[in-house]
Amino acid sequence: MAGNVSFRFWESNLKAFRYLSNESLSVPQNWLAMPKPYGMLIADCRKLLEDAAFRNELILYLEKRPNLRTSTEMFFAYAMVAESKKNATMIEQHWWYLSCWFPTFLIIDAPIGRFLGVKKDDNLPSPLKSHISSCPALNSAKEFIETPSFKEFRNGLAHWNFEWADENENIVIYGDNASPKTKLHYKTVEAYHTIAISLIRVLNSELITSVRDR
Repeated sequence: MAGNVSFRFWESNLKAFRYLSNESLSVPQNWLAMPKPYGMLIADCRKLLEDAAFRNELILYLEKRPNLRTSTEMFFAYAMVAESKKNATMIEQHWWYLSCWFPTFLIIDAPIGRFLGVKKDDNLPSPLKSHISSCPALNSAKEFIETPSFKEFRNGLAHWNFEWADENENIVIYGDNASPKTKLHYKTVEAYHTIAISLIRVLNSELITSVRDR
């Protein structure tokens, strides 16, 4: 399964946490400061599944939102292709990064965002809504993807309202009035992407696909 990856993979992502910890981006530090952020995230997910009421809520939610599973399956299929197509030439490098960022930030914007409760869904609230506050790592991960600069890049990417602007490798996100709103170095965006894709992997392997068979 695409969501099943080695412990070494999670540890390799800690460099993204270290990078963001040194940036002045107002990134919530709770999750970044945890000694084993992904391990604690997995523990939170497994703890939730021990609650029979939550497990039943999750099963019902997944039955009514089958696109959550199908979108994550398609996401991982695409992500592996994008990774295999990496080019070393400068001309193609920007497009390679964008081809990796697009599916990650877009799935966070909709299905995963609704599942975590970041995106409001009055028709079918996520089962995590009433449980996430008791899960420190999971709640901190939710706060992480609500970071203003993370959301602004996500929205700018979704609406193709950005520019890879200058020789310093900054990406400018434009507001509705076409004026620059946020400027992020591509390494910051890549750190966001690295952490986000790993968050999706945990949610997929520990919650979304774990109750496939009843």
